Amino acid sequence: MPESPWYLVGKGREDKALRSLHRLGHSAASGEDVKRLANIKLTLEVVRKETDGATYLECFRKSNLRRTIISIAPLSVQMFTGIVFAASYSTYYAQLAGYSTSMSFKLQI
Repeated sequence: MPESPWYLVGKGREDKALRSLHRLGHSAASGEDVKRLANIKLTLEVVRKETDGATYLECFRKSNLRRTIISIAPLSVQMFTGIVFAASYSTYYAQLAGYSTSMSFKLQI
């Protein structure tokens, strides 16, 4: 979100990020806002260092391939079982079976 402190710090607009933190309730009197801003800057710098030069191709190399398969497998199995189709169109078929619109939505929940 363009007005979030994280976005603003990432774009180098620290003064606007500080104002955004004030709007979000971080107090300037206690120094909480400056601490939070420093934490955001540190976190973004660590993320930049970790992801520097990384591409999506890295997901399919060496041990990352195993992680990618493990994370995609449950989603694929869910799609192949047809649960997405059944969940998406159950209200339509309930209405075809004679249920009212409101009752077909209640059946889905």
